[in-house]
Amino acid sequence: MLAASPQTLGLPPEVDPVAHQLGAAALDLDGPAVRRLLADHLACTSVEATWENVLRPVLAAIGAGGRTWPTASPWST
Repeated sequence: MLAASPQTLGLPPEVDPVAHQLGAAALDLDGPAVRRLLADHLACTSVEATWENVLRPVLAAIGAGGRTWPTASPWST
């Protein structure tokens, strides 16, 4: 189980819980957790369901949030 990330993607509560976990793992740059979550979801559902219910909401939130998140990099200008 993933620890709660201090960062959030702002996914709606009705989104698949795995999408919330995947978003937290992605923001934490936790590649092994991302792979495990996707593999576990794919083992129980179809590729289409994983795309629609897990990957798509997370990628959309990352794309939308990238325009508004504060910069944390010391190399940013």
